[in-house]
Amino acid sequence: ALELLAVRMASDLGLSPVGLRVRGVKTGGAEVDFIAEGAHLIYSRWIFQCKNTAKVDVAVLSKEIGMATLLQCDVIVIATTGSFSSTVRKYADQVIANTPFQVVLIDQPVLDAYARGGSVAALRNHLHSTASQALTLKSSQVEEVIEDLYEDGI
Repeated sequence: ALELLAVRMASDLGLSPVGLRVRGVKTGGAEVDFIAEGAHLIYSRWIFQCKNTAKVDVAVLSKEIGMATLLQCDVIVIATTGSFSSTVRKYADQVIANTPFQVVLIDQPVLDAYARGGSVAALRNHLHSTASQALTLKSSQVEEVIEDLYEDGI
């Protein structure tokens, strides 16, 4: 049933479905709940993983990073009916700051607001907040490159 949540979220975000419960040689036999893609300001491919657990640990995010790499996804979305360990949140920040990936963590309070609102407002607000945090975390990537270019006289 949680796979349908991923489909609904993707649809509400204007993304197009690519695959549901994807498993095969390309994924090393591991399963992906849902893959979607969209062409908005830019093209992006999204991977969704939904968990019905009280606490999501770092192993879940680690697996999804590997899956996103294999499937060439830009955005990793993990939704849970519970919460995320602090380690997951710290790891997500490191992934965002040091890779091209965007990580979106959706926990029970966000899902509750999404369900209550009957609209996408809560989900969009959460994604906008996540994007703003990513902008801050990723800013050092460009700053370091620009500093190196100036030092090289370019």
